[in-house]
Amino acid sequence: MRAKQITKQIIEVKRADQGRLRSLVAYSIALCLVFLIGAAAASPVVALSDYSISPSTVKPGTSGSVSVTFINNGNSVASALSVYYGQLEGTAASGPKNAGDLAEGTKTTVIIPFTVADSYDAGVYSLPLQVFYSGSSSANFVIPVTVSKPPILQVLTNNVSKKAVKSGDEFEVAITLNNIGGEIKDISLSAPQNSSFQFSGVSKYVLSSLLSDSSADFALRMISGASVSTGTYSVPVTITYTDKLGTTSSENVSIGPVNVVDLGTLFSVSAEPISDAEVGSTLRLNVTISNNGHEDEPDVSVEPQSSAYIIPIGSTSVSFDTIPARGQASRTVLLGIDPLASSGYYSIPLKVRLGTGQSFNTSVGVLVSAASQLSVTSETTPATVAPGGSTSLTVKMSNVGDSAIRSVIVALSSDTVTISSGAETFLGTLNVDDTSSAVATVRASSSSKPEDNAITATITFKDSNNQEHKVEKTLHLAMSSAGAASATPSGAVSGTNGSYPSRSSSQGLMGLLPYAIGAIAVIVAAFFGYKWWKGKKGVKRKD
Repeated sequence: MRAKQITKQIIEVKRADQGRLRSLVAYSIALCLVFLIGAAAASPVVALSDYSISPSTVKPGTSGSVSVTFINNGNSVASALSVYYGQLEGTAASGPKNAGDLAEGTKTTVIIPFTVADSYDAGVYSLPLQVFYSGSSSANFVIPVTVSKPPILQVLTNNVSKKAVKSGDEFEVAITLNNIGGEIKDISLSAPQNSSFQFSGVSKYVLSSLLSDSSADFALRMISGASVSTGTYSVPVTITYTDKLGTTSSENVSIGPVNVVDLGTLFSVSAEPISDAEVGSTLRLNVTISNNGHEDEPDVSVEPQSSAYIIPIGSTSVSFDTIPARGQASRTVLLGIDPLASSGYYSIPLKVRLGTGQSFNTSVGVLVSAASQLSVTSETTPATVAPGGSTSLTVKMSNVGDSAIRSVIVALSSDTVTISSGAETFLGTLNVDDTSSAVATVRASSSSKPEDNAITATITFKDSNNQEHKVEKTLHLAMSSAGAASATPSGAVSGTNGSYPSRSSSQGLMGLLPYAIGAIAVIVAAFFGYKWWKGKKGVKRKD
């Protein structure tokens, strides 16, 4: 019985000890939890708040820095904060950069330097950072640094196909595109829309890629605007490309120079009358076009335009075919001068048309004079002369034109007939319908042939526009078998002023008319004298 009681008491004591043990364990666990919670609540936590990179564009072979801002997100001080850093792409760590203590909820900024090697290509590179604080705490961060290697483009103009470009002209510019920067792709060359020079036949020239330190050649076919002004131009071209980072960029470059000239400068036009430009006449005008350019110009034509008193005759377009570079070509243009025109200087408008369809207007001048007509006749006194004999030669001039002429000079010359006196005579001014004469003494040759007794009469005068004219007429001394001679004009008067009508002098039997009349007068006088004498004698006999 007692044994059972003792056993019961032992069991109860064990049960009490177990209860006290459990309480002690629970109390210990609670203390640990409280300690752990307190320790956790008092821990500093350093995090990356912000960063900025300087310079904003990082290139190979340059140095820069990262301004890194750290924040303590914990609830206790992060003591003895230090930052270790490497170079780009995980190189060996450098540092440290000591930032001191960082209180909870505050920030601090640390400047981290870096260098980009020359060998780096364009891309995004990592700058590693490792932060230590509060004895054993640490954190790792990575700052991305973008390295750009933009292309460095250089454009060299090798040749412009035309030294002188006209408005609306096509030409070619040979260029070389050099890239001494980073690799680019999807390259295109275009002309700005507002440019006076555009690509001919295509909107742009393309190239798939252009490596660093490489070049590409282009032959750009271009056309100048129809309204482009004369001058020397640097022609704009836009180059668009994509770099290795995938960024699309554009650059404006200039090619040239391109020299734009006016058509009136590239071609010069002159004219010279072939025939006399007289009122009411047909003018044959020799038009010359000079090509001052460096290229042959094909299919050139001239279209004479009508003016108030000058009208084109025949074809409205005169073809000059191809005019060689630095050369010229001439054609004859027929023009009619109105009979109602006054003498004076007239401008003749011309349109010069090129084979390309381009054209320009110009004009040439011509001096129109009133019709000056001179009638020339001659006679000799006495009418007969033996071979080797002398006679007096009278050259008579009459102004039968529409205007006065002045400074009239008559000059006589001959290879066979001797001009003894009056070889040159100044007659001065001849008004309309005036007549004047030049008298000379000549000695015939020893031959009785008319062709061996030729005399040339050269008449020079000036018209109302002070233009000088020259008229030449050949006179022959017609020799008779008995040795009689008379001055016989041969042919029409000719000279720079065209053909002039001549009036024939009295010659042959008509030359003897004065002598016949004289003889008849003597016979009549003798007859009446004889009758008077007979009548008087009869009266005396009656007485």
